[in-house]
Order: sequence, then structure tokens, then C-alpha cells
Amino acid sequence: GIIVANVPEGLLPTFTLSLAIGSLRMAKKNVLVKELKAVEALGAVHVICTDKTGTLTHNQLTITHLGDALACEKFKDKGSENFLLKLALSASEVRKSEEGFSGDPLDVSVADSYVEKGGDFAAFEKAIEKHFAFDVDKRRSAGIFSADSQKFFVVKGAWVAIRPFISGMQSDLAAQPVKVDEEALEKAEAAMRKVAATGLRVIAIAYRLLAEGDYTDAKQEDLEYDLILAGFVGIEDPIRKEVPPAVKKCQEAGIDVIMITGDHPDTALAIAQKSGIVVDGRNMAGVLTGDVLEQFTQEQLIEALGKGVSIFARTTPEQKMKIVAALKAMDKVVAMTGDGVNDAPALKAADVGIAMGKKGTDVARESAQIVLLDDNFASIVAGVEEGRAIFSNIKKFTNYVLVSNGPEILPYLIYILLPVPLALTVIQILSIDLGTDIIPSMGLGQEPPDPEEMRRPPRERSEGLLTRPLIIHSYLFLGLLEALWSIFLFFFVLVEGGWEYGQELASNNALYRSATGIALSTILLMQIGNLIGRRFIYRSGLDMGIFKNKLIFFGIIIQVVFSWAVLYFPPAQKVLATGPVSIEIYFLAWFGIPLIFGLDFIRKKVAQRG
Repeated sequence: GIIVANVPEGLLPTFTLSLAIGSLRMAKKNVLVKELKAVEALGAVHVICTDKTGTLTHNQLTITHLGDALACEKFKDKGSENFLLKLALSASEVRKSEEGFSGDPLDVSVADSYVEKGGDFAAFEKAIEKHFAFDVDKRRSAGIFSADSQKFFVVKGAWVAIRPFISGMQSDLAAQPVKVDEEALEKAEAAMRKVAATGLRVIAIAYRLLAEGDYTDAKQEDLEYDLILAGFVGIEDPIRKEVPPAVKKCQEAGIDVIMITGDHPDTALAIAQKSGIVVDGRNMAGVLTGDVLEQFTQEQLIEALGKGVSIFARTTPEQKMKIVAALKAMDKVVAMTGDGVNDAPALKAADVGIAMGKKGTDVARESAQIVLLDDNFASIVAGVEEGRAIFSNIKKFTNYVLVSNGPEILPYLIYILLPVPLALTVIQILSIDLGTDIIPSMGLGQEPPDPEEMRRPPRERSEGLLTRPLIIHSYLFLGLLEALWSIFLFFFVLVEGGWEYGQELASNNALYRSATGIALSTILLMQIGNLIGRRFIYRSGLDMGIFKNKLIFFGIIIQVVFSWAVLYFPPAQKVLATGPVSIEIYFLAWFGIPLIFGLDFIRKKVAQRG
């Protein structure tokens, strides 16, 4: 009997059902859960490591700045603009169809801009002789094209990747190139950084003339020397309007947001400021570049993260793994986004790997536990909120179910220690655990997210479901209240019926059946007060939400009806071996509802003030 009383039989199916329903709710918010355990993990996240392009931004690139090589100032003549775009297009790989251009978003933006400014894509495409694909490690792409009886080798990419090969530059693309020294390169970089600091992604375009010949088998690295800096292209990728509020919600919830990007540090900082990831002005101390990260030991990286580094710029996908390892060494629960093949190890290593559904590769999606259907950072935050709500709801119904264990266990302990009848039988215990408690538990499992959940810090990694405070609250406070009141009424009925201490009663004795009936009925009714109180941590739980949550409302109705049926409905009396009591005693059982609800509400207010 004690074993039956102490095992919450309905908890496991309710737990699984709550996770499954929660994952369906997440799917409606564009968060596709592949593994149920990720639902709980997402709610415990301390840090979200997010890509910039396509997650914080729309990934709808538009060229808004075509600048000269010396000062990165916008060209004043269309001829220079068109020539710079032509150079950039030769180092881009795009395909044209009836729907428009397709390919890498950056390359597509170059092609779109070229056509918008009057360029003939079809004609120029024929002039391109060779493409060198973009290399993630080299951070640049290249191409060869012919025009006006000249052959051009063009490199397009990050300034830091192209700068070592530059020996000249043109302030005006119609002018002759001039030789450059280190001072001129520094000035060009400073000008480029000013543009990057506005939030634009800036790429450099450089070229050199080739001698006539066949370059079909040429290698890119063999041609990269004596390049002439032609200018800079600034690309705008607007931030999603939902991102700043979502980042703010993370900060209110005690969740750190770390941005990881391959862009220039100045661009990264500007986007981070617009997103709200950094709010302390232009503070480059919060930015760490991939080159520096490569040299860092894990201890140095942990120290940097502890000081508030929240932006990683000019990084490679492989370096994400290093960041995840450091954060986990700090005992943080980490969520990591990714879309490429090289992101797979980091997605697997993170507590919650989040792959992009639109632009993500199959490898990334297979490696992740969660797929973001709209590639939107705000959806991650919605998933975190849902994850927190699910874990909170699981704790609510666990708390609720364990409370009834108290009045189920105590009668057996008293029966073992004292010469008194047993207040509850095994079949009566099962009628609670596998009967009346199931639907209310399911109702608690489907409670909507409490806004307060996202104003509390995330739980510690080591914090489990059954914490000491929850067990004490369930067994020694609410459970004890139910036990004392139900046992009091049990003995009250016995004594009123003429029973004396030490007297044995047969299981089919009418007085005994009435006494066990009122004990069972009292527990059922007090579970109503327990149910309402479990809806919120500090609030009473008495609001219209009781009626909106059909399972909770239906569960209360069942408990009321069943509390009457066990006493006055013959078929229920026969199955559960119970009997009737006077209506006055039944009303005393109803007093248990305000008793347990009121005392628990007082406890809530004391805890809230503390």
C-alpha cells in the first residue's frame, strides 16, 4: 500500500504528453522540435550564440554604397560605379532564370545592382572566362573576364584578406593607378571602417591586368599579386524588426546573446548595437576577432567571456566549437545556431543545436535538435519562452500530483504504528492517481506561458525537476494539510458512529466504509484548492484562465462530482468500498478547499516578499 501511495502512476504519461503538446505549440511559432528533450533544454538556456546574416537580419542584401579606394566615398560618376560593379560581378557566381538571379545572396545583390544601373548581364556573362569559388578560409572569391581587348583578374572579398596583395589603387576608375605604401593602405582601411561602422557589410574589390593567354587551368593563388584596389562595395542587410524586442526579452530573462559573424568587427558592432546586444556605446572591448580567438587558450576565452565579450567577428564555423566548449566549461546551457556543413560539430556539441530551415544545409538540419522554420532570431526567443513554460508546467503538475501522496501515505504509517483502521485502501488510492488527478495534471501541463517566466533568470544546469523546496512543499506542507484534514474527518466519522480506540473493523463494515468514503472525498475536494494554487508561483490562480483552460475546468467538475459519487452513488460505493455520511460532514470536507488554498496563498505572499 505504501508503495502504491508513493508512486505517482499518472506522472510519466502526463510528462510525455506535456512535452509533445509543447513541441506542437513550438511548431506553430516556427520552432520545429526534432528531439523532445530539446524542449526542456531550450527553456534552461543561459546563452544563445547566433549568426548575424539571415537570423538577426533579413538576408536580403542591397548594395547602397559604391566607394572609391582612397576615401571610400561614393563615386560621383556612373561610369566608375558601373565599372566597379562589373569587376565585382566577374568574381560572383550567379544564375539567371525567369524568377531572377539565384546564388549566394551577396553575389545576387551585385548582379541586381549591376542590372538596375543599366548593365547587360547576358552580354557580360559571356565575357567571364573563369570563376574561382568563394573560399571560407581565404574569405575571398575571384574571376577572370575580358573587356576592350584587355583581360582582368578580379578578387572580391574581405579587406583583411585582400590587403596583403595590393600594390596600387585608383581614386577614380578612369584614372591611372598609383603605387601605394603602408600609410595609404592604413588610410584606406580607416575610411572603410567608417562605412562598416554604419552597419554596412563592406567588401573590397581589387584587380590586375593579365597578359593574353589561356588561364583555364590557372590557380587563384598564382595570380594574386600586384593587385590594384578599385574600391569598396557597401551592402545593407536590414535587421529584422522583431530582433531588438526579442533581444531585450532575453536580457530581461537573464539570457546572454552572443553574435558570431564572419563580418568586419566594425560592421558586427554596429549590427549588435542596432539589435540591442550591446548597449554601452561604441565599445570594441566587447568584440573578439577570429584571429585573436585562434590564439586563445580555453582559459583566456573563458576570461574574455566573463568580462562581457558578446561579439565574435571574422570567425570561421570551426571556431564556433571553441566558443561552445568554453561556455559549457563555465557551466552554461548553450544554444547555438548554424546553417552550413561546417557548423555541424558545434550544433552537436551545444546543449541545443538550432539549424536554419530555409538556408540551412541538410547536414546542419540533421545535426540539430531544433530547426528554425523562418530563420528568425525572434522565433528562438519564442521557443525559449515556450520551453520555460513547459518546464514550469511540468513542475506545476508534478507538485500537484505529489501533494496527494501525503494523505495516501500517512494512513498506512498510522495503520502500521497504531491499532486503528486503515483510512484509505489501495483501490481508492489508484482512483486518485490514475483517475481524478490525470485530467487536472494535463490541464496544468497546457497552461499558457506566464509573462513572469521571462523576467526570471534561467535555472542552473544542475537544477532538476524534483528540488528540495518542491518536495518539502508537496509532502510536508500541502500533503500534510490534506492528510491531517482527511484523517481528522475519517476518525470523526468513526467516533461519531461508536468506534473505540483499538477496535478492529471489517472491510465491509458500514461504519468503516463511510469513514473511508469521507477520507477519499476530502482528498478529492482539497485537490481542487491545490490545483488552483498550482497555476502560478506567486499569484492566487483565481482568474478567468480557469474557464479558458478546459481541462482544468473539466478536471474540477470531475473532482466535485466524484467526491459526491463516492459517498452517495451506489455503483461508485460498490467499486470503491465506500459508504454515505451525513450532509453536514460532507460540507466539512468542502472546508478543505479554502483551507489548503488560503494557507498556500499566505505562503506565496511571504515567499514573494522574502
